[in-house]
Amino acid sequence: MHLIISPETCSYRGEGNAGFVISLKKEEKVIRLEKQDAASKQTTCIDEQRQKCENQISMVKNVMKPLLGENLVNCPVLVFIHKDEIKTINSLFSVQRPKSRLHKIVNEENTYVLMLPDYCTLPPDLKMFSSFGPVISVEIKPKQGFLSKELFLPSDCSSSSLLMCRFCMMQHFKLRRKVISSKSTYCPTDLFSGCPARMQHALKILLQTPRNNLRIFKDQELVYSEEKRNDLEDVLFDFFGDISASYCDKCISWLY
Repeated sequence: MHLIISPETCSYRGEGNAGFVISLKKEEKVIRLEKQDAASKQTTCIDEQRQKCENQISMVKNVMKPLLGENLVNCPVLVFIHKDEIKTINSLFSVQRPKSRLHKIVNEENTYVLMLPDYCTLPPDLKMFSSFGPVISVEIKPKQGFLSKELFLPSDCSSSSLLMCRFCMMQHFKLRRKVISSKSTYCPTDLFSGCPARMQHALKILLQTPRNNLRIFKDQELVYSEEKRNDLEDVLFDFFGDISASYCDKCISWLY
């Protein structure tokens, strides 16, 4: 499959430290491209990139699907993208990207990328049913939900760090380096604990301090994130309707 990129056919969806995602409007799919430092002169052989993508597809097919269930995991599709289209992507979406991410770009060379369903839209088998209200999609990047073994910690690590997960240790590190001004009280070990009270607490903290760990979309449009703090009560009104409970509390119980 060969992709043609234009302002009419795609839109910026978001990015992390290593990946850059755009949505394909007509296909209702997303593609994930890999980034590298803008100053880097490193190039990747197209065959190596194809093999890397095929390894990721194999991981999803042979590990994630059996582990999480056939109905919960979709395998990515391998797609070729021409360097001219990547140049268009870098040009089109640079103004929408967070300033803190601009030091990395998608290298402008022929490559292969992964294409997946757009989970901000209803799947085809649900569109046959009549529905009312917007499509709300919640994206959570939970991070590792387990404690680090002493074997993998630095020799000068304090004993208190042995009781921390990697996410919490990184919060301390980023605060010390002044990358962040305050620590998030979210902890992935709460979310993965299996304890209802701890899991709901983790979701509540994610809503209060989403950072790069939570984003909410409404009909494919980003409406709540670290950079876009709309009033959640207003955002969720036409989804939950007129109820007496807080929409945020309802959202937490819905996610849980």
